[in-house]
Amino acid sequence: MVKALPEAERRKVRDWIDEHRDIPADSSGDEKFRLALKWIDAHRKEFDGQFVLLDGDRLLSHGNDAKKLYDFARAQGITSPFIKRIKAEILPFGGW
Repeated sequence: MVKALPEAERRKVRDWIDEHRDIPADSSGDEKFRLALKWIDAHRKEFDGQFVLLDGDRLLSHGNDAKKLYDFARAQGITSPFIKRIKAEILPFGGW
């Protein structure tokens, strides 16, 4: 069903999934997750609009195709890859 949507709508679905993804349950996963979020905050502008594949705070790959990153991760033996689409922070509009 998602494939039948226009690109703009598919992007909204991907964004929603990224925002509602569960945090890993194990403690080592928690630490890698925190490191990944810290890395994302530090590199947000540099990778705006791209997907990143991270192992903690280590960038393994990046690009515009999440499926290619997933396939790359699986080929490297990573069973639960952390792939996230980076969006630059949007500042609230103050207006006059």
